[in-house]
Amino acid sequence: MDRVNQYAFYQFGASMGELKQLKPGGEHVDFVITTYLAQHAIAKFLTDTPHVPLRLSKIAAEKLDAALGRPLDHKKWDDPVLQAEIDPISKALDEFEAVFASEAQGLEVFSVPQKCTYSTTTLIGEGENVLPPSIRGLVTD
Repeated sequence: MDRVNQYAFYQFGASMGELKQLKPGGEHVDFVITTYLAQHAIAKFLTDTPHVPLRLSKIAAEKLDAALGRPLDHKKWDDPVLQAEIDPISKALDEFEAVFASEAQGLEVFSVPQKCTYSTTTLIGEGENVLPPSIRGLVTD
């Protein structure tokens, strides 16, 4: 059993939503901050969900990370953001969203309520420990 931090998905989605807000004409400093935070969110998503079977989505996330690239050093902080800088990001984000929407539908995520005073985590991972020692020895793996 692997525990999945659902908040990691929320944080990732929030950061991707910020990418959708990028518009031409905005200040370069805002573009740099938004893309940096998105890259951080992608890295966190990839490292925090190694056991979540989203193989194609993770490949698409890596492509999005590559599309974010690195800020152009020759630009000044108050230079306007160009449509040409936003287009590859928007395209990669759209591709990621399409793959994730398809792949996430088959993802098996369950919420298991606690029963009586037994911890759900214990019941799933170490259910045999709930049995008395005299019975535990009689139960096969």
